[in-house]
Amino acid sequence: WGSLMGNNWRPLTTVSFEGKRDVESTYTGWRGDNISAVALMPLNADARCARVTARGGNGNDQPLSVNNGDYLRRGQYYKLDLPGRARDLVSLNLRCRATDARAVTIQIYTSR
Repeated sequence: WGSLMGNNWRPLTTVSFEGKRDVESTYTGWRGDNISAVALMPLNADARCARVTARGGNGNDQPLSVNNGDYLRRGQYYKLDLPGRARDLVSLNLRCRATDARAVTIQIYTSR
């Protein structure tokens, strides 16, 4: 659904995962944004994200489904809906790896 990435979406950050051991990173500091969805886009390789967890302002973690466990193709957007209690996003924990390269860079987008 890359063509739907319009005015409501904004790039948040870019994260890199290198090698088999560099598979988990946490990004924080978004509290109060009332984010309704997150999108991931691998930039330079196909990727598989075994786990993505959103932490809301209430401190609870909510696991998110990432493309039904299938791999993410380079250059395509993958939307992750946030449940109501996770919309006050404080952090996003990703466990990803490249499937066809040694490293992958993933752009994270958010929507209000």
